[in-house]
Amino acid sequence: PFKKKVEATVKMKMDSAGTISKELLADLYTGDYPELQKYMEIKTRENIDILMNFYREAQEKGEIRKDIKIEFMMYMLNQMTAMASDKKLTSLYHTGGELVMELINLFFYGVLPRDNEKQK
Repeated sequence: PFKKKVEATVKMKMDSAGTISKELLADLYTGDYPELQKYMEIKTRENIDILMNFYREAQEKGEIRKDIKIEFMMYMLNQMTAMASDKKLTSLYHTGGELVMELINLFFYGVLPRDNEKQK
């Protein structure tokens, strides 16, 4: 089920998130490394296509709320990327990994169907 896939993904991210430093996040998204940023843009676009299809399939199966637009979900993912480099936000966390996990948990557990909702 989609929810189990999300939980497994979050656990995998949690296991590796502790190794992400604030400095690495800053370099990836705002640093002075144009080749790295270009690579990240390409990989991000590829991942967007994969995610859009994955989310659409999950929504068709009733595993994501039917009343949420997939495009909105993707927009929120992009906003989360920007948030990961926000100095005020990153200052609230000891490591970049903690922030990444907070964003991931907020995103995924905010879009899953509520247990008391019936999906049609």
